[in-house]
Amino acid sequence: QNKELIADIKKLLLKDYDLSIDGNLSINTKSEFYYFQGRASGELLDFNASISYKDKNLAYKIEDLNIRNITEIFKRVNKRIELPQSLNLWVAYRAKGEFYHLDYLQGFIDFTKDNYYLDNISASGYVNNVKVRLDDKMNAIEIPKLDLNLNKQKLDFVFNKAFYNGADLSSSKVYLYDLFDEKKVGIYLRIKSDNLKFDEKLAKALEDYHFSLPFYQKSGKIKSDLELKIDFHDKGEISYSGILALENASISLADFNITKAFVKLNQNDLNIENASVKNGFLEADFNAKFDLQKQQGNFNTQISRLYFDNGELLDLKNQNVEVKLDYSQNVNISIPQWNLILNFKDGLEANLNNPKILFSFSPLLK
Repeated sequence: QNKELIADIKKLLLKDYDLSIDGNLSINTKSEFYYFQGRASGELLDFNASISYKDKNLAYKIEDLNIRNITEIFKRVNKRIELPQSLNLWVAYRAKGEFYHLDYLQGFIDFTKDNYYLDNISASGYVNNVKVRLDDKMNAIEIPKLDLNLNKQKLDFVFNKAFYNGADLSSSKVYLYDLFDEKKVGIYLRIKSDNLKFDEKLAKALEDYHFSLPFYQKSGKIKSDLELKIDFHDKGEISYSGILALENASISLADFNITKAFVKLNQNDLNIENASVKNGFLEADFNAKFDLQKQQGNFNTQISRLYFDNGELLDLKNQNVEVKLDYSQNVNISIPQWNLILNFKDGLEANLNNPKILFSFSPLLK
């Protein structure tokens, strides 16, 4: 007696996804084993699928999957299934490509235990013309082709070429971790470049992840090797470390031009070593330490020249002083031993509480 039923499915329509499915379904009535193998095709996506089911255990494998509009797919899936918010945000919007291909996506579900074996879900494929943004305002990091590898809830983005505002980021690294765990999911970024463009939009985007430097780059060259690990959950952890090497770089902080500087970052501690700086009123060499959480810094500074009004009001040379910076609200620079405070809220405002200290350096006041 034949205990197997076989059905040829010529055309099954899934209207929610505009999919047409055809394939074969076999059912062993004695063992209650179900097996489906078929092809789905539509305007948004197409794929091959094989599904087996027995004793409330389901194994699935999707192969040769092509997706032409990832955002629309996620919108339709979310009408039926509430996907994790971070998964929606990053896969459908923040790291978005024009065309997706997966060689396979496979997994296993035990419905008796309500166990989806998330660690065992695996996939491999590629995406064309990817644009990655940390927020909605920054210019995109552009990746012509991105290989995807999903294993143990880690989604690796592997690429040979990547660019941000013309800067080469090809040696950088990106992956999402704990992808299906809403309380643990996050992103790892290694930003490595010989000519990083740390512009205002990138700086502001990183501020949303509690990474705030006291400046952004306006021009010049910055060599970077920064690592950031950002948990998406509100109570998650954020860690960052790395180095920046500045060369003839103009920065937003008081319009300083950094001839050279070496910056080391370890979480909230930022150290600047062997720096030379110049702007419209100051030429100096310094080492500095910043507390990024408090948004304050201390500079051990060798001033070559500090001058105002072309040296008529003040012309100070060859002085070693401690300089304090506070950028928690407005940018304020103070030199305690001179009782001098510089405020950059609206241009430059100087307050000298004890002018006698600087009389000898002022041709006008002598």
